[in-house]
Amino acid sequence: MRFWDSSAVVPLVISEPTTGTMIAMLADDREIALSWFTSVEVTSAICRRWRETGDDVTKRNSDELIDALLRKALEIRDIRSVALHARVILERHALKAADALQLASALVLQATEDQPLPFVTLDARLADAARAEGLTVITSTP
Repeated sequence: MRFWDSSAVVPLVISEPTTGTMIAMLADDREIALSWFTSVEVTSAICRRWRETGDDVTKRNSDELIDALLRKALEIRDIRSVALHARVILERHALKAADALQLASALVLQATEDQPLPFVTLDARLADAARAEGLTVITSTP
């Protein structure tokens, strides 16, 4: 199992330069983990692209793809623990609140696992923070 940050999920549902690589990476995962609010962040990206293009068909396809991904994902929903971890992370790293929540979600899950939990992200700053917090980071370039 790998934890997927929103930045790594967006190319799975919206065509981007890293889409092929991320789809291939997803094919290697039997199970993925996501934060409880990843769907909101990804929907924000879908709607932003839709507003730019006005392409209703692509928006509908993207909505269907994120819904399908959510059905097979393990969602980290321990909001209280995630929030507490995120506050500490924000003191240690110059991250946006949502990025701290993503990293905190992965750390909360990691605490329950008996093996290392890879953290998949395309965000360089978040990748650096995740490494500093002891996670193995998987990233990709187009």
